[in-house]
Amino acid sequence: MKLETKSLLKDITMTTLVLVIIAVIAGGILAGVNALTYQTDLEKLNNSLAEIYPTEAGFEIFRYDEKNVEESKIDFATEEGRVMGLYVPKQNTKGDIILHTRGNGAYDKTLEIMVIINNNSIIEIKQYRSGETPGLGANAFKDEHMNQYLGDFSNVDKFELSKKNPNASHKVDAV
Repeated sequence: MKLETKSLLKDITMTTLVLVIIAVIAGGILAGVNALTYQTDLEKLNNSLAEIYPTEAGFEIFRYDEKNVEESKIDFATEEGRVMGLYVPKQNTKGDIILHTRGNGAYDKTLEIMVIINNNSIIEIKQYRSGETPGLGANAFKDEHMNQYLGDFSNVDKFELSKKNPNASHKVDAV
């Protein structure tokens, strides 16, 4: 009986040791891949901006800093959402700006869009980040839906992003 107990203890110890070694190797590989592919928030933002608005010169970035509100370069928010950033292409001869907004009321504030504006006209709207469901929520980002917001808005005195007030003029509502 004692010999079987020693053998069993040895088997358990060896199995545990093998599993620990496998876990350490797998953790090391994951850490290495993370180190090679990790992007800071600013790098992610710059990559997204380059996809939305290709330019060699880069952007002047004015961002809202949630961690340090006092140091934020912009701070504009309403009940319905917040302007997260204003990006001006450097060497911008067309006068375009990109407005980065986040909607409140979406699931955990996960609906963020980038709006390219030029001379009181919305040129393009792109999804930046979304936690919407793949079904109906994702339909909001299809071109046939987003294109209805493009164009001149110089005669509009107020935009309202809301599902709460169905009587608001110039409202942007759910799909």
